[in-house]
Amino acid sequence: KQWLMIFGEGSVFFILLVLGILRTKNSFKKEVELSTQQRNFILSVTHELKSPLASIRLQLETIQKRSLQKTQQEEMLIDAIEDTDRLNVLVENILVAARIDNHSYSLSKENANLSEVVKGLTEKASAGFARNHQIKCKITENIYSSFDKIGFHSIFINLLENAVKYSKLGTEIKISLSTIHKAIVISIADQGLGIAKEEKQQVFTRFYRVGNEETRSTKGTGLGLYIVQSLCVAHGWVVSVTDAPGGGSIFEITIPTT
Repeated sequence: KQWLMIFGEGSVFFILLVLGILRTKNSFKKEVELSTQQRNFILSVTHELKSPLASIRLQLETIQKRSLQKTQQEEMLIDAIEDTDRLNVLVENILVAARIDNHSYSLSKENANLSEVVKGLTEKASAGFARNHQIKCKITENIYSSFDKIGFHSIFINLLENAVKYSKLGTEIKISLSTIHKAIVISIADQGLGIAKEEKQQVFTRFYRVGNEETRSTKGTGLGLYIVQSLCVAHGWVVSVTDAPGGGSIFEITIPTT
């Protein structure tokens, strides 16, 4: 009996020891991942801030110091405005993400024509950061819903910017808005590289980006899709990602109507 008691106590101690080691290991792993994410975020934000600022300065100095034709000046001014918009989106994303993390983001919903809002945002993007892609729209007219316009702007622009970012120049990006089985469905499909199965849920994690920040060629901070999912959840919507036929990804937002 004494040996059984010793064996039982030893087994319990061993199990607790193993559980403690595993918990410590998991905590250490999470700390390393968080540290890596923070490092990647700082690297990406630094790059995202410096690049457009340097570009804007170069364009304005060129206009100031050289005698350029009016068409050349207009082209440079368009590029400068695009870089300014890029900076504006970056700052807006950082502020929105901070408000989400602090639980201080509040929705101001109103019933509005979602079809017209999507059209307006698409037209603006087509003349700006998406102008080097073929934007194909299939939007059902006069679909109304109750939503926060500022929040929806962040959702839609971040999804469209993500499609542009990971697609080759000149490729198609398909945007659709329709009602399916008592739900409103918005989808944005690209012809990019696609997303691996094991990463489909991770892409909505804050700061998550594939690859090394020091060698990455794509722009971004890893906040866009995190903001998309957070604001969709706040609205009571569902966002998902699937593979597009022939390659690429389809991001889909489902908005219940009942």
